Amino acid sequence: MNLAVWNTPHAVLKEIEHRYQSVHAAKVHLTRMQTEVLLHMRKKRSERTAVFSRFENNKLLSMNKIVTLLFLSIAVTAVSAQRQSEAVPFTSDLSGLESSVRTSGDTLANFALDEPCAADPIIFTSVGGGFVNGTNGYGDLEKVQLIFLPSSGTGACNEVLVFFGGKSVDGDGTVKALVYEVAGDGSPGELLGESDPVNVSLCDTAGLFTAFPIATPDSFIDIFFAGIDVSDTYPTGDSIGVLSTDDGCGNGEEVWEKWSDGVWYPYVGEGTWNLNIALFIYGVVDWEDNSPPASLDDAWAVNGGLTLHPAYPDPANQQVSISYGLAEPSGVELTMYNQAGQIVYQWSGQQTAGEQLIAIETSQWPSGKYYYQVAGAQGILFSSLMVQH
Repeated sequence: MNLAVWNTPHAVLKEIEHRYQSVHAAKVHLTRMQTEVLLHMRKKRSERTAVFSRFENNKLLSMNKIVTLLFLSIAVTAVSAQRQSEAVPFTSDLSGLESSVRTSGDTLANFALDEPCAADPIIFTSVGGGFVNGTNGYGDLEKVQLIFLPSSGTGACNEVLVFFGGKSVDGDGTVKALVYEVAGDGSPGELLGESDPVNVSLCDTAGLFTAFPIATPDSFIDIFFAGIDVSDTYPTGDSIGVLSTDDGCGNGEEVWEKWSDGVWYPYVGEGTWNLNIALFIYGVVDWEDNSPPASLDDAWAVNGGLTLHPAYPDPANQQVSISYGLAEPSGVELTMYNQAGQIVYQWSGQQTAGEQLIAIETSQWPSGKYYYQVAGAQGILFSSLMVQH
């Protein structure tokens, strides 16, 4: 509207009333207002900058003081408002989901996914629309999870595995995985690597992971962030969200998001989601300082009464052997997946206590990386191997 037509106090007040009602009725996304007050607020980590329509400077100068005060009042309200979410249980088939898993060897996740509380994944939706852990009405760009190495050392994350819980496909935009080092203040720092984009339509939301290979990752020491970039889903009208634990199962200071203003914020604090969760995001790590076990006698990982040894040979050609140990008799299921998350091999049966070995024919499998899960009454373990012809 041309401000020159505001020629009477009554017209000014009517326009103010109209704008105020429109903001609250439609819950429109406010564009950033260029004022020194709001620029100062943006610097506070726990406050979200409200966004207002940009007016030309000469028009701003011609506005009545009461108009400015009204818009500043709305801005302060928007800044201080806590983000709101709803927890929706994930009800799809979880056969491919590593809930309550202690990952093994080079496939790592946040420690919270080891806890019993991680057995019931959640997809958080945003009251403002979309997903807390992905595309939403706030315009969030990235979501990342802090991951620790099991012992001190140097590594590089060459692949990110993500369990998505929901999506909506319109123009079929893309998402990609990112890996960051950890900055001095605990936030995501330098970018260490990123994957090629993957179309939203190709991302699984039924309990299988979506793999994002990282071609040339830089190394990190002890800890790193792994996550997703959903910025390209907004122009195409798509949305997608990552599965997580429920609130109280995880540490919100270890989950970070990049807001629409390009600034990183943790999941806890004033003006944030205030959720203590962990994302179902895994990083596949190549070790530099600490090497994996070299023989089948060495345990690669232990979870309760289940022990997993390295696959042999790795890389495999015609055949690969999966070796594991059981502390007591148990029903066991071995499942293998390709990089698209599709099941390529599955075996189940009752086994006695002791060391077990299952040989799998791989001569007809395409070369590439494969993932396998050993699940028994005493625990679940997850790892990967290569097939090379």
